[in-house]
Amino acid sequence: MFVPEPGLKMNFQEPKIRSDGLQISESPAFQRTFWRVERLAWIGFAVIIVAALLGLTGSGGPLSQGKLQVGPADVTYTRIVRWQTASRLSITMANIPPNGVNIVLGDSYSSGFSMDSISPEPKAVDLIADGHQFHFTGQSGTRGRIEFDLTARSPGRVSFDMTVGTETRPVTIWVLP
Repeated sequence: MFVPEPGLKMNFQEPKIRSDGLQISESPAFQRTFWRVERLAWIGFAVIIVAALLGLTGSGGPLSQGKLQVGPADVTYTRIVRWQTASRLSITMANIPPNGVNIVLGDSYSSGFSMDSISPEPKAVDLIADGHQFHFTGQSGTRGRIEFDLTARSPGRVSFDMTVGTETRPVTIWVLP
């Protein structure tokens, strides 16, 4: 049995009968506010779904892939990746130079990513002042493709310079948790 505290006023008035014949207690101001919040939540959910479909959550999609032209090479990379998930950096060359090609990945790439594999294996890897230099050789004048399989070390933004031959371009990759 409910016993109210002394001095507590209880309101036991019956609600008024509305024009539609219902006898319910309602607060129109609260209901309008609740509907506004609910609409904003639905809009927020729709924005998240569209972002995921476009690839902004690191799960693939048209905006998750980046493409660069660096000297004689076309570079394709995953612009938005997930932490501790494998991603690929691909470099395609229409004509391999007679003396091979040098690719330099700037210093900050090694702090942001671990190198899982490189295909094909480079002929030489040198540690230089700007980062790591990979030297690849192949049959002169043929098409070649080099793939770096990387895994992100921690969430955040990783920016590094990539040099192919003599041309350098900045690369930015976002790592989501």
